[in-house]
Amino acid sequence: MTHRVQAWKADVEPSTVGPTNFSRGSKTLLSFFYVGFRFGPRRLTLDHAPNILQLLSELQEHHDDDELCRLASSNLEFLSQVLYTANLSESVGTKLLALLDSSMWHVVNKALPLLCTLTFANRFTLSREIRARILDTTALFLEHDQIEVRQAASSSLTNMVKCASGHVIYDINTRFSAKLLRRLPRVRYGRVPKDPQSYSKLVLTRHAGVLGLSCLVLAFPYTIPEWMPAVLVQLAECIDDPNPIQSTVQRTFAEFRRTHMDTWHEDRKRFSTNQLDILTDMLVSPCYYA
Repeated sequence: MTHRVQAWKADVEPSTVGPTNFSRGSKTLLSFFYVGFRFGPRRLTLDHAPNILQLLSELQEHHDDDELCRLASSNLEFLSQVLYTANLSESVGTKLLALLDSSMWHVVNKALPLLCTLTFANRFTLSREIRARILDTTALFLEHDQIEVRQAASSSLTNMVKCASGHVIYDINTRFSAKLLRRLPRVRYGRVPKDPQSYSKLVLTRHAGVLGLSCLVLAFPYTIPEWMPAVLVQLAECIDDPNPIQSTVQRTFAEFRRTHMDTWHEDRKRFSTNQLDILTDMLVSPCYYA
């Protein structure tokens, strides 16, 4: 049936109006999987999961047919939440990673949360190698040209860090701290940088660094690991950078302030005097000055 749907897709002409064999066949196939996944013996349908992920990703982009989009999205969301066997989880993870090779940013934007959900749901069946590959690939998209993809990658990486080991957190910290070593050249308000292309690339690199460090901070909303004070200082030093760097730093500190407000009298003891001096303005609520 999957091969027939692909064949019908090739026969559809752009000018076609109304239901086609492709749309009817796709809905029949997706309805079969939708019912089979939820109400039938899962072992009979889940074995097909790796083979239909690419098709589901393509079908959810048919925005001219709301029902088809809804069925494809529902099936994809369900397949990312299922607890698979070890072999099957590896296959599904590999196929989802392949979706990130798409040249269309909105396909990547939808695939990143699915990978995150799959990693969390199958963290005990996925091998260490595939989990590391998923985390590393997600981190790469923090430097994507499209800001929506960077934001989706940031959200996904934050959730993955919550389940990460200490050496993985150390690697992420080192990796994204290095992206902040090179500072932006000063540009007067209303002026154009001497090298706009190089300037834009550096802004993208520094934004990736800020997003990566923000993931570490947001992954631990109610604790202060020993590495966090230094990370917060690094983020505070980026507050004068242009958007979207500045807005990312502001959101991170606003969330940190919200989650640590009740325990700040104890949490502040984890910071040195110099660190507290740097962070004072960032951690004081704007309402204080009202």
